[in-house]
Amino acid sequence: MASSRVISMRSLSTRIGHMIIIITRVFYWMLMTERPLSREEADFPLAYGLVVYKNIMQVLHMLSAFYQPQNLYCIAMDGHANETFKTLMRNVGGCFSNIHIIEIPRIGWGEYGIVTAVWSCLKYAAASQNQWKYYQYLSGVDVPLKTNLEMVRIFKALNGSMNMEFIEFQPGRLNGRKVAKYLRFLNGTSIPDEALWATLGGNPKVLPYRGSIPSSDFLGLKRAAAEAHQRLLREAENSSEKAHIRGEFYPTASFDTPNRYYVSRPELVAHKLYIDYEPATFFCLLKEHQKRTYLPRPFNASRYSELPQVEYLRGVPLDKLTHPYFIN
Repeated sequence: MASSRVISMRSLSTRIGHMIIIITRVFYWMLMTERPLSREEADFPLAYGLVVYKNIMQVLHMLSAFYQPQNLYCIAMDGHANETFKTLMRNVGGCFSNIHIIEIPRIGWGEYGIVTAVWSCLKYAAASQNQWKYYQYLSGVDVPLKTNLEMVRIFKALNGSMNMEFIEFQPGRLNGRKVAKYLRFLNGTSIPDEALWATLGGNPKVLPYRGSIPSSDFLGLKRAAAEAHQRLLREAENSSEKAHIRGEFYPTASFDTPNRYYVSRPELVAHKLYIDYEPATFFCLLKEHQKRTYLPRPFNASRYSELPQVEYLRGVPLDKLTHPYFIN
C-alpha cells in the first residue's frame, strides 16, 4: 500500500510538472510580440505593477493582453497562493527578462500586504534600467480597454500628471519622516492601499512629486460634481430624459457588450472581470483588444489633456477648467 502511494504521488508530481511546462510554453506563444509594434510605442515604454494570488489562466490571459516587449512588469504574488500557481508565475518570470516576480508573505483584501506589494513593485520599477514613462497598478482580474498604443497616446496627453481617485485624506500625517512615517501609520488601518496614492500624490507642498496636485482643492470640485449629478437626477425623475441621465444597462453575458459599451468607455482598464463568472465579456474584450492591437484604428487622445488635473498642472486656474466636474 505504501509503495503504491509513493508511485501515485510520483505520477502526480510528474503530471503537474508536465502541465507547468505546457502552460508556460502556451503562454510564451500567447505573447508572440518580440518587438515593439511601432516606433511611438518603442519610444514610450510603460511600467506595470500587478498583485495576484489565484486563477493562473486568468492572470496569463490578462498579462498576454497587457504585454509588450519594451514595457516593464513587476508581479507581486501572495505567499499563501498554491504551489502550482507560484511555480508557474516563477516560470513566466524566468522566460521574460522584462517580467519580475516577487513573493509577498501575505496579500489579503483590504490589508496592509497590498501596500507592501504595490510599494515593492514601485521600488523595483524605480530602480530598473528601463526608461519607462508611466506606471500603472493592476490587480489580477483586470482587462485592458485600450491598446498599448492608445495608452501611450493617453499618457502623453496626461503630460506627467497623476491619474488617481481623490478621497478624504490627512495631510498632517506626512509631517516628520513623511512617507516612511505615513506607511507605518497605514499599517493597521482599513483599506490602506486606497488611502496611499491620494495622500502621496495630493500634497505637493509637503511631497513635491512631479504630477502631484493639491487634493484639498479638488475635493471641493468632486463634491460640487456629486451635487450637480444628484440635481440632474432629481430634475429628470419626471421627464423623458431619465434614460439618458441614468444610462443604459447591458447584461455582462452579452456577446456584443464590448463593442456597445466597454470599448467606447474612456477608462483604460475594466476592473474585476472574473473569468469564471463573466467569461463571455472577458474573452470578447480580449478578442477586441487583440484585433485593435494588430489592426490599429484612428485614435485621438486630445480629450484626455482636458482632464482637470492635467489642465491645472498646465497653469489653468480651478475656475477656468474646461471640465471641472470630470474628476474621480
